[in-house]
Amino acid sequence: MSYSSEDYEADKASEYLSEQAWEDMMEHKLLTCEHDEWRITDEGIVDVQTWNGGKKLDDPIAMVEIECCFCAKTNYGKVSYSEILKLLRQEFEHTGAFEIDEDAWG
Repeated sequence: MSYSSEDYEADKASEYLSEQAWEDMMEHKLLTCEHDEWRITDEGIVDVQTWNGGKKLDDPIAMVEIECCFCAKTNYGKVSYSEILKLLRQEFEHTGAFEIDEDAWG
């Protein structure tokens, strides 16, 4: 079985159309990105809200910078400090990654 020049040209055209279709799909996804998958950036917590409308909040709210995993646009999310502490407690219980300065006990 030989590979004819017509088959070769047809394969090249098909490959080009596939690449073009993929690029068109990616462009469409960027324009209509729903930001379903995101990660917390290296900036992490960028602000803490302790007051709201002149009232002190019982549970402060952290502003966290996030980035869409697909289109790389950034945004900010809010999470209560109690949730952060809950997650940290769970993590430290499993990993023992919490470092304590033994000389600082009062």
